[in-house]
Amino acid sequence: MYIRTLNGSLRKTTTFQLLRWWVTAIYFTMVQDNADLQQGVIMNSLTPLVFTAVLFMAFEIAPTAIAENGGNGDNVPSAAATVPILNHWIGEYPVARLDRLPEAQRDTPIGFINDPDIFRAVWQAFEPKDESPKLDFDNNMVIFVRNVKFFNRTRILKVVLTDGIADIVAMETRSALPIEDKMAMALAEIPKKGVRAVRTKKHLIPVRLDPSNISYRIDGKEVELINGRSEKEAAPGSVSKITTAVLGNPAVGDLNDDGRPDAALVLFQNSGGTGTFIYAAAAINRSDGDHGTNAVLLGDRITVDRVSIRNGVIVVDYRDRRSNEPMAAKPSVPRSAYFIFQNGELQNIGTPEEQGQLFEGWVTVGHEVRAFRPCGQTEDLWITGDSIGYNDVMEAYRSLAADRGPYAPVFVVIYGRQIEAPMDGFGADYPGGFFASRLVRVPPKGNCKAGMILVDSPAPGSKIVSPLTVSGKARGTWFFEGDFPMVIIDASGRVIGQGYCTAQSPWMTTEFVAFEGKITFKRPASSEKAVLLLKKDNPTGKPEHDDAIEIPLTIM
Repeated sequence: MYIRTLNGSLRKTTTFQLLRWWVTAIYFTMVQDNADLQQGVIMNSLTPLVFTAVLFMAFEIAPTAIAENGGNGDNVPSAAATVPILNHWIGEYPVARLDRLPEAQRDTPIGFINDPDIFRAVWQAFEPKDESPKLDFDNNMVIFVRNVKFFNRTRILKVVLTDGIADIVAMETRSALPIEDKMAMALAEIPKKGVRAVRTKKHLIPVRLDPSNISYRIDGKEVELINGRSEKEAAPGSVSKITTAVLGNPAVGDLNDDGRPDAALVLFQNSGGTGTFIYAAAAINRSDGDHGTNAVLLGDRITVDRVSIRNGVIVVDYRDRRSNEPMAAKPSVPRSAYFIFQNGELQNIGTPEEQGQLFEGWVTVGHEVRAFRPCGQTEDLWITGDSIGYNDVMEAYRSLAADRGPYAPVFVVIYGRQIEAPMDGFGADYPGGFFASRLVRVPPKGNCKAGMILVDSPAPGSKIVSPLTVSGKARGTWFFEGDFPMVIIDASGRVIGQGYCTAQSPWMTTEFVAFEGKITFKRPASSEKAVLLLKKDNPTGKPEHDDAIEIPLTIM
């Protein structure tokens, strides 16, 4: 016998299981949904006929969706395993807090939470009176089922795993009560080992990024990798093989500002000859699965040193030969290539040398102010009006800083070069000028230490009051004993507040760890401008191990 689950797929069941779930449905409806009983959703005295109706309503199936010894065999898995449910919670969830769910899962009846920060935020809305449970997100995940049309009490019965795809078997009562300010929701903690994706009715939601098992486009041809490798005949019947494989370890970061972790990687391809061609590529984590991009050629027989992602820009550092050196020579000339994911394609953003180099930093625009402060520098540069990319920079600033108030800084990634300051005008007061060749990206959470720490709140230029809550993610190496210090400095350089940020999960790792902290401060009398300084904890005391980021703010 088969039943149709909430996600639309058919699942095999026995008469005994169906009977057990039937009893559960009756109990769940009559005992736990007493409020619904009072509203007339289910009658207090239930006849066997009503029992049957409750059963069908609970599973959201019609009689034709149940078939003895058959059904749609294409939708029935040949081999499946039941995933243990470690914890289970049922309750209500406010409609106004749907923005706390993972971004790509705010419209789906089924989803998962794989991040402790998101889970804490969801739990605060789900059970505001109870402290968030401490879950092991390194090994487990939370799945959820919720209403999308009508208010129906819901419960997760089991989770079935087939070929890495998790199907959630859930039941809910059926009512005609419209969703107003709240909906019913069920949460369950399950082990995430072996779970590649969660199935909804329309698509798969990937749980983990796996760039070694997707396809990439190399020279216009799709190449599917299995466990990081592909081998195909160079031609039908040919002994020669075209071998493609992942070179080194991919870098993980957000390439399209959707909050999902993407990956940047390097591929090599050999057709049996002397050439070994090296490509840059990316794996994009989308709601319907992981998708490999086009691959961009870096060179033949070059040496790749590292791949990284900085503020949504892929950086590939490698060594090549000089133009007059033979291919037999060992690559020794250091070079870097830069890529962004834009309009569905991986694009090389390199510009001619005369156009300058890649900078990251803060742009501030206002009356008599047109400043750019590159990362690692302490002084502003005047953005010259004859810059090729001047108009793009100004337009981006106006659109993003409109809600932050005057002189709010905006973080940008930009091609350009430092030049002499103008001889006259407002720019003459600056120590130097900046010629903007091309605006590359405006990452919403960008900062000069994006590879080490990401701040979710407060946003740069925000108006703040005391006490201030600070949250985000930092590499485990940024902490010591689970903390790192933070201070607020006013425009005169005086410390007006001190505090600590604390790791929200085990911090002894090189991966990102969520943090949160609260800091109180005194409002300066002379200026509203301030800087939040988040310092890397340095127990050694050696200056070479110091690090920090600055978040410019405005005090209310």
